[in-house]
Order: sequence, then C-alpha cells, then structure tokens
Amino acid sequence: NPQTGACSHSLLPACLAQTWQRAVGGPNAENFYSVVPAGDGGYVAAGSTRSWGSGGMDGWVVKVDGCGAVVWARTFGGAKDEEFWSIAPTPDGGYIAGGSSSTWPGSFVVKLDAQGNPVWQRVYGGGGLDYARLTRPLASGGYLSLVEQYTYSSKPDVMHKATVMKLSSTGDVVWVHSYGGEAQGDTVNGFVEQPDGTLVLGGGEESDAFSVGDDDFWLLKLDANGKHLSSRLYGTGADEEPIDFIQTSDGGWLFAGKVTTDTLYHSNDAALVKVAADGTLQWARRWGGFDDDRAQ
Repeated sequence: NPQTGACSHSLLPACLAQTWQRAVGGPNAENFYSVVPAGDGGYVAAGSTRSWGSGGMDGWVVKVDGCGAVVWARTFGGAKDEEFWSIAPTPDGGYIAGGSSSTWPGSFVVKLDAQGNPVWQRVYGGGGLDYARLTRPLASGGYLSLVEQYTYSSKPDVMHKATVMKLSSTGDVVWVHSYGGEAQGDTVNGFVEQPDGTLVLGGGEESDAFSVGDDDFWLLKLDANGKHLSSRLYGTGADEEPIDFIQTSDGGWLFAGKVTTDTLYHSNDAALVKVAADGTLQWARRWGGFDDDRAQ
C-alpha cells in the first residue's frame, strides 16, 4: 500500500547496486512534480493524488527509501482540489511544500517534519487561482515563495503578475511584492540567494512595455526586503518561455525553456540562454524538430 508501505531492508544492498524505477499510486490519477534527495539516501516527492485524501484531488508528499520502497505518504487538502508543485528540504530535517488550493483559494504552503507530519500549513492570497510555483528555505532564515498570483493584480484585465513572498519560519508573511508590467503572464521560475542577502531571480516577462517579444527571458535582482534593484530581458522577437533557472559555476546564470517556432501550430524548440554574472548575454542556443521540444 503506497500509504503505509515500508522497505524490505534485506533487499537494500541489492537495490543500491543498480538503478530502479517505481510506480507509486492507487486506482486513480497521481502526479509527482518535484523530487529531492532525503538525508538518509532516500527521496521525497510532491505532487497530487486522486486515490487518497479528503477531496477530488489532494496535495501528496511521499518518502521512499534508497531502493524506492515507500516509507511514508501524506495527503493534504480539503473538499476540493489541492496539489504541490515543489518540495525542498529544510534545515531542521523536515520539508517545505508549495502549491495551490481551491478549497481555500490561494497559494498553499505546508511545513512538514522529517516524518511527513504537518508542522504548519497556510493559504496565501485568497479569492483567486494563485499558486506557489516554487518554495524553498533561505540561508538568512525563513522561506521564499515564487507565486503566480491573480488576486494582487492592480487591474481586472491583468491575468497575473510575478509575485514573490518572504515567509517567516512559522509561515507568517514578512513581505510580498509583485513585479513586471501590465501583462497576462509575467512569471518567476527560480531564484538564488546571494551571500549578501540579495536575490537573483529568473523568469518570463510578457509586458509589451518592456519585452523584446511577446514573452522574454527575464533576470531580476532584488534586495533582501524585496525591493527591485535591476532587470534584464533576453529575447529574439518570438515568444520565449522559461521553465528553469540556475546559477552556473562561473557565477553566471542559465535559463532553460522553450521558444516558439510556429505561432499557428504552437510549435516550440528547446532553448538555453547563458548570461554572465553582470547580466551580459553570453550565448543562446535552440534545438528541436517539427513538434514541441523544451528544456527543463
């Protein structure tokens, strides 16, 4: 049973000597959207389940050991739909999961202990379709949550803005700010905290006032309180959509995503964009065939 199953430790050495794959789930649909290593050689994955829980779809967190057997599984949610889009380890040995809720409309963030028990759970926003795309701990304390937020938009015709929330260790909002122009799809997909406390974020900017095309790769720098310091855009005049963002070993930045090649048939090529530490574009590459391709 994926809700209670445990590893047969007599099989553990054999499992560690080879790769493995496991299907985890029940009679209905399950999804994993994020997975991280656990400190004991296992893994923790987060997503959604329709086989267990309280509503139509619940947020789902599953711990497996080093051979892929389920150690524990937990569901979180109410009468409607919840799901988690990210999971990250926390300094106390637990985990932080972020996603969305329609039972209590807003971004849904849950802090778990090492056994998967809830320490606290909060919903932020309210009244909209907000969701926490990525939630991770900060070295300076607390958590940063990257949100696609609909309820804080300044005009009713704005679909959503890129929103960043700083949370305390107990889940209280320290600050929340939105960035970008009056567009329908500004997003932030990843962040890196710098030693001085500043935050560098990568995302996508769709505002006609700022972007090169309809949607561009977007590099933002914020101070520790969320104040906007600088922005750079990278685009070709086509639609670029970031999916992931990391810092590279030379101190620069790498965007992974896709670029539209045919707006009529919605075809995309996989794209990588490399940026120097000072924001200068170093190179951009795209690969693909006749259908949809993406890098993430």
